[in-house]
Amino acid sequence: WLSYTPRFGTTGLRRIEKICKGAEEDMAAIFLTFVSSVFIGGGLWLVVGSRFQLSEEEEQNERLNFLLCFIGSLPISFVLVFFGLGGMD
Repeated sequence: WLSYTPRFGTTGLRRIEKICKGAEEDMAAIFLTFVSSVFIGGGLWLVVGSRFQLSEEEEQNERLNFLLCFIGSLPISFVLVFFGLGGMD
């Protein structure tokens, strides 16, 4: 009576393990996408500077320009990370 029999069986447990492992890899790729986007966006912001007048306050304008560079670099980071990691399989 102390033995535990899983409801899903061993194939169900393997399937759950495979899903969890895939989720871990996806989370790492998403994290790498955001981190690389911060670096690419920051570098772009340093090179280009605050070209857009998004706010009248200078400090707020700097933040918004960096945010714009960050959002603009997300697709580039996505392609670099996902196709780069996908090419390793």
